[in-house]
Amino acid sequence: MINILNIIDEYTKTMDIPYNELKFEERIYNDNFVDVYKGEWRKQKVAITMIKQDQNEIVDQIISQINVHRKIIHPNIVDFKCFVSEDPKYSI
Repeated sequence: MINILNIIDEYTKTMDIPYNELKFEERIYNDNFVDVYKGEWRKQKVAITMIKQDQNEIVDQIISQINVHRKIIHPNIVDFKCFVSEDPKYSI
């Protein structure tokens, strides 16, 4: 198994949080690859993207999504706050 934490940079590693810090509300989107929920993290409203596939199959996509989300600042896009690297609860 590929450990995502061995691939990402040191700054991004600080954004890895325990899964149990996320509070899920309603599901707002789903497809074959992800489920997206409204949620809460540390008293902030967030969107939680749960990755459905095995991490080994999509590790490049996970890293790409983390890198894209943490660089985007736009009023119509949710800011990147953190990710969960716990198997099998990979979340962005």
